[in-house]
Formats: sequence, C-alpha cells, structure tokens
Amino acid sequence: MKIMVAFDGTNSSINALNYALDLKNSADGYLIMYSNTESKVIPPYFGEYSGDFFNEMVEKDEETAESVMDMAVQIAKKHGVTPDVEIVDMPGEDTADTILKTAYKFKADMIVMGMRRLGRVEKFILGSVSAEVIQHSKIAVLVAPPKNEEAEKK
Repeated sequence: MKIMVAFDGTNSSINALNYALDLKNSADGYLIMYSNTESKVIPPYFGEYSGDFFNEMVEKDEETAESVMDMAVQIAKKHGVTPDVEIVDMPGEDTADTILKTAYKFKADMIVMGMRRLGRVEKFILGSVSAEVIQHSKIAVLVAPPKNEEAEKK
C-alpha cells in the first residue's frame, strides 16, 4: 500500500504523519507532500510590484517549504522510514485539489491528513480541506483527529 501524507508543519499534520507511520507494516511506500498553493499569488490590488519584493517572497516560500519537509523527514526517520518528498507548487490552486492530484500522480492507495476541528464560523469562512478531499477522493482517506487540546488550537 502506498500512503501519501499531506503535511504543512502544523500539529495536526504532525499527528497525521505519526498515524501514517504507525501503518508502516502495511505500507510499500510513503510520500510526504507539502503544498505551496497560496504562495506567489499577487492580488490585483497591489498593481505594479517590485521584482525584488516578489523574488524575496518566492525565496522565503521555498525556504519555508524545505524547512517543513526536513521536519517531516526527521519524524519519518525516527520511525525507520525514508519517505519520498514532494513540494507541490501550484499557486492559486485549491489545496484539496492539489492534494488529490498529487496522490493520484503518486498512485497512492491512501491519503492521510490531519484535522483541526474548526468551529462553524471558521469552517464557513475557511472551508474544510479534509471534507473536500473526502468528498472528491477516489481512494481511501484517513483523517487523524487531534491528540490533545493544544493540537486543536493550531
């Protein structure tokens, strides 16, 4: 079984990665995916912007992505797993769509992701990525619940 974990460095994604790594006896491979769906999108109301500013933004996004993925790899290695890693750069794309496209490309049998337990207002405003993935996925989705109160706040 090939497992893809959606990982963004939050407590809920760390929890999801740990759930996925607990399944290592049934896994043939792991892909840990980080999505840059919101980076490099300059709202039209900014008008003309400095090329230096844009380049600095891109560089910072890349550094953040690499740092987050290094954290994920270290967690996986503590479980005796060396995962494949993919930083998906799809600016302006929907996060749920990006997760699904990446899982299908990897030929994953399961997607594992975290849950943040948003309130009703937060869900209405922000939406729920896990709900979107579940609704549209053609493969199994495991949504790991938070382990404690602190994980729910992130």
